[in-house]
Amino acid sequence: MFNVRMSLRLAAFSLCSGLLFLVGCGDEPAPAAPVGEAYVGPIQLELKAELTPKSQVAAVAKHGERVALVQRRRRFARVRTGDGREGWVDARNLMRPAQMAELRALWASAAKLPSMGSATVWSTLNVHTAPNRLAPTFVRIPEKGTVDVVWAMVAPRAAYEDPGIDPPSKKAPPSRPKKKKNVPKIPPPPMPPAPPLPSEWEALSKNVPPEGLESAPRPAAPGVAMDEWSLVRLSDGKAGWALSRPLQLAVPDEVAQYAEGKRITSYFPLSSVSDGGVEKHHYLWTTIGSRNESHHFDSFRIFVYNPRRHRYETAYIERGVKGYFPVLVTRDGATKFSLLLEDASGSVVRKTYRFQGYRVQLTDKAAAAIPAVIPTGEQLASLGFPDAPPELAPKSLFQRLGDRATAWRKRIFGR
Repeated sequence: MFNVRMSLRLAAFSLCSGLLFLVGCGDEPAPAAPVGEAYVGPIQLELKAELTPKSQVAAVAKHGERVALVQRRRRFARVRTGDGREGWVDARNLMRPAQMAELRALWASAAKLPSMGSATVWSTLNVHTAPNRLAPTFVRIPEKGTVDVVWAMVAPRAAYEDPGIDPPSKKAPPSRPKKKKNVPKIPPPPMPPAPPLPSEWEALSKNVPPEGLESAPRPAAPGVAMDEWSLVRLSDGKAGWALSRPLQLAVPDEVAQYAEGKRITSYFPLSSVSDGGVEKHHYLWTTIGSRNESHHFDSFRIFVYNPRRHRYETAYIERGVKGYFPVLVTRDGATKFSLLLEDASGSVVRKTYRFQGYRVQLTDKAAAAIPAVIPTGEQLASLGFPDAPPELAPKSLFQRLGDRATAWRKRIFGR
């Protein structure tokens, strides 16, 4: 009898456990419907399980990954990745689809721009989606990494007020009923008449400080801090904005020593000579002496290498100009370069120079216009830019014979 009772109890317990298991293993609730979509802005974005500082990381999304917006709470957003993982992120680290399209259009435009020179960084440098310190960083240039500088601009150092997704609409506070004013049953006594004006009221009305007391000067309004930005093109074809100061253009030290304290903004090898079997380039460079200017350079200079004296010398220089990017170098038979310069009247002209041997000659001067912040392909074509960057022109027979004679003279005479 005891065994029968125990068997019945075990059977009932098993039946209840099975029912509870079936109830617990029922269908999970369907995920919340998305309210929008966005793209990840930074290199990596951690999705927090909860809105607490010490919350665990539920997932990690990479730049450009498409996510679904599930919920908003103030400046935070709950997103869902493509594999179904969800978490909370700061909405400022997200990009709207229109912003992602603009970034991809920036990459396409930067791919067509000619390089203003290769630059090196001595420490890790952030590349942003917009010329703003707080804009998302989608890539970092490693230490001693190189990039191509294709454009430059100046932007105010302001708060990044372009969040990745539209903020939630603010609800108007509920209106409170107006209180009725207590009107006394007995009216107050009438107001007494106003006192008469003093006899010296005209003198008292003049805003003149007393003798010996000067008015303190008003403090000057604080100026808006500005930052200099460069549009850099990476080896994988992507492009973004980096601060210009940490970028060092890869000009040889024997040329860069003549910068006279100015910052080199662009440089171009024009042609080359041989010095004892070592190839030395002639260079065109542009420099600027002041900061946060609307133009890109205030002087340009031609450096030629003298193989007899084994040093660089100035072949041509112009100072006190207002020049704008892009600088064009062509090598169709003869080496030419053109610059967009602003004259004293404010008009912009494009001056074209020919570089032959060690001589620089002005060959053309035509009216032009300052390109847009980032010129389009049509604007570049109107300026005469080729689709691919020009290569150094091959040496002529006379140059090759001269290089060989110089090498033999050094081998025989030692100089």
